[in-house]
Amino acid sequence: MIKKQSLIIDAYSSASLLAPEILSFNILCDHLNSRKKIPKLYKNSFRPYDFTSLYESVDSLLNEKKRYDFILGGCDYSTPIVDKLGEVFNIPTRNPLKTTDYRRDKFLMIERLKKVGLAWVNQIKSSSIMEIKTWLLNTNRKYPIVVKPLKSAGTDNVTICMSFEDALMSVNKVLSSENIYKEKNDEALLMEYLGGREFIVDTVSYDGSHLIVAIFQVFKKKGRTPVLDYMLLENFHSSFSKDLIVYSKKILSALELQYGPAHLEIVITPIGPHLIELNPRFHGHLNPYVMNKAFGFNQIRLTAEIYCHRFFPNYINASLKKQKGWVLKALIHSSKRLRLTSRFPWVQFTRLTSYQSSYRWRNLGDYTSPTTSLKSALGMVYLFHREKKIVEQDYKIIRDLENCFFNKHHNIVNYL
Repeated sequence: MIKKQSLIIDAYSSASLLAPEILSFNILCDHLNSRKKIPKLYKNSFRPYDFTSLYESVDSLLNEKKRYDFILGGCDYSTPIVDKLGEVFNIPTRNPLKTTDYRRDKFLMIERLKKVGLAWVNQIKSSSIMEIKTWLLNTNRKYPIVVKPLKSAGTDNVTICMSFEDALMSVNKVLSSENIYKEKNDEALLMEYLGGREFIVDTVSYDGSHLIVAIFQVFKKKGRTPVLDYMLLENFHSSFSKDLIVYSKKILSALELQYGPAHLEIVITPIGPHLIELNPRFHGHLNPYVMNKAFGFNQIRLTAEIYCHRFFPNYINASLKKQKGWVLKALIHSSKRLRLTSRFPWVQFTRLTSYQSSYRWRNLGDYTSPTTSLKSALGMVYLFHREKKIVEQDYKIIRDLENCFFNKHHNIVNYL
């Protein structure tokens, strides 16, 4: 009997844990690296030993003349090639190639919502400074304005601008740099700022039906660079959750994301929920074991189960109603430009009552700079406890330890 075959493209970050789940269903996995240079943030997460074959180019993959039962992508930038290969291999569980850009381009996805009558925000994308100046000088233009790259993540080069001059400076910064995925920013995206409570909604879709698998309320540090402070698991019975669930399903359908995982960023404004952006991938740096503690399942395992069995499992809705505790995910910040000549207090974090795990991106001897995005953070910590007040107390201790460390080392010579 021939075993089923699957292909994962760019199995990095959270997607590095997908192949073991698929293998548990006795389905083989191949891997395709879609680009020659893997972003530094993801290099250490790849697990080559999970795969039957490793391919470094589309041509080398196609030359093998293999057949795949399904294809999944691991990163935002995997989306176009997942959709293209879905057409080439005639994969039944593929998203429409003609609407790929709705799910990858942050400008086009909002324009699509406008076209279908869902809430949208005024915006422009351009490589022309003159065109951007004209848009900014519109007499009805209101500040703040958000400036960011078209195709990035982790608040990379995202700036909240309070003036015309500030916006132009931020646009020039975007256009003169690469995004977090090492892609040249050919255009900048400008959007009117949406005020309100911000949420993350994680989903899995199959055959046009959508499951909401987790909702987090997002808390960001105040300032012109809206870097993540922490996110806290939202109760599915909260006053916000019902609206978020209904709205998220409408977004997924409008953008024709019929199959696979997604990660939506949504703001609830005084006039209702508005999409900031959708990312057709898993929740970044997900700890599936912590989510298992909260619900008994996680986005990665659930995706594998759905694709391998070809239907939604029955236990999901019941599990969501029986949340067993609270997950808090905190980004660890640097407040200074310095070299770490003494150990950061990671060990002290592990002694917290609700501590679960950490991702460490800066260690002894590494350089730090003030954290303005995911890539300039020191790392990330996951907390879980059945009592919400315990994770909130432990989060405050994390911030106290972080502040103490950088205040203690204020005399270290800056490396710039």
